[in-house]
Amino acid sequence: MYDIELFQAFVSDPDLGQAIEALKRANDIFDIIEPQETQHSQMLQWLLNPREGHGQGDALFKDFLTAAWASCEVEDGPNADFFAHWTPSRISMTGFHSVLLMREYRISAENHLDFFIVDPVNEFVIVVENKYKALHGNQQLNRYRRSVQQLVARHPSFTNYHVALVALDKGRSRQLQLRELLKHWVYLDYTWLEAGASRAEAQLKRGNQSASLLISYCQRQSGYESQAEKDVDTVLSRLTREYRPLLKPLAEARATRLGKDQGLTLGEPASDIWLFTQHYPELVTRLTRLKNLSFVKADFQAAIPGSKFEYETSDNWVQIFDHAWYEYTQADENDVLWWPFYLRLRLVPPQYLTEEEQETSENLYMVSVAYREACVRPEKAARIHAALVNVFPELAGGRQKANVRRVMREEVKESNLISELQRRYRLLLMALQGV
Repeated sequence: MYDIELFQAFVSDPDLGQAIEALKRANDIFDIIEPQETQHSQMLQWLLNPREGHGQGDALFKDFLTAAWASCEVEDGPNADFFAHWTPSRISMTGFHSVLLMREYRISAENHLDFFIVDPVNEFVIVVENKYKALHGNQQLNRYRRSVQQLVARHPSFTNYHVALVALDKGRSRQLQLRELLKHWVYLDYTWLEAGASRAEAQLKRGNQSASLLISYCQRQSGYESQAEKDVDTVLSRLTREYRPLLKPLAEARATRLGKDQGLTLGEPASDIWLFTQHYPELVTRLTRLKNLSFVKADFQAAIPGSKFEYETSDNWVQIFDHAWYEYTQADENDVLWWPFYLRLRLVPPQYLTEEEQETSENLYMVSVAYREACVRPEKAARIHAALVNVFPELAGGRQKANVRRVMREEVKESNLISELQRRYRLLLMALQGV
């Protein structure tokens, strides 16, 4: 049995009403349908076409080209030549309303290109191979590249054209280390759509309703989170914090199927919570999937606006890293970046509390700054270590070669949690200033 009074307070909470309203799905087509690969290509064709009605003109095409330039890592070949010419400054000052986007372009009997993009004014050809759920493969990419080379070589109109080859997916092929992909193609995920989605939010406020389709598509493909979605997460995090004891009963009720033992009488506790979960399944699903400490992410971000943070979370701990600190990181032998320093908090289990601490209604957390010296870029390691020792003198003692060292360890009450995290964050910033 659940706490009935707490459930009534939950149902009458204004934040719940705000969350229910925000989660209504009528305007989000991608919550209702799941596009297939050909439909994704149709959507991309619509987005990249400057003459379509999405209200972005050629800005999305410029986002695409700029992202491809940033991802081009080859030093010779067609892609190197293409992006030596098409730099971000040239892209920004050029118009692309003359581009032709041909989808499922039949280049030979066995080769159908997802996109064959030709700009007769700016004189370039771009081939895009797009994978939705599948992975890129050496053999197919090699076959497409050779077919395109033959087409360009034998077509007199393409004599002076630059040629680019772009492989696109949701990031699934990044770790494959395909020789063909690395040597001859530019590899992109969908994060280049985020700039367009951000512009679309502003356009939506000005009344351009077609912008909502772009925002929805970008949310599904790149993980882009609109401000409205962030606001929903903040409200949901607050609800999980205030009504934590209800999360398990709500999840159990949501998973209960209608059967002869499940009552439908209003006023009966078991019926009330079951009916609520059936009325608002998306709300309950999102609430119960949030971690117990999800409020930390929302509250900490609100306390330090303007900074971009990454979070690792579990039910009992959270680790926080400033995205700007990646400049200090060194990739390991598997090309994985590990956080060299971060904020950490862990919920103190009730069994470890003293009797006096158990009498208070507030949770206690162990808060600290974590430091992985081995993950710092070698050329900056000595200066960073000296700077951190200056701000956190504890680092001068203890095990100098420990894999992870934690300093400023302290138990704090939930009411002081965010302010204590802020204090440690500012000290880290101060230590890194000027390094």
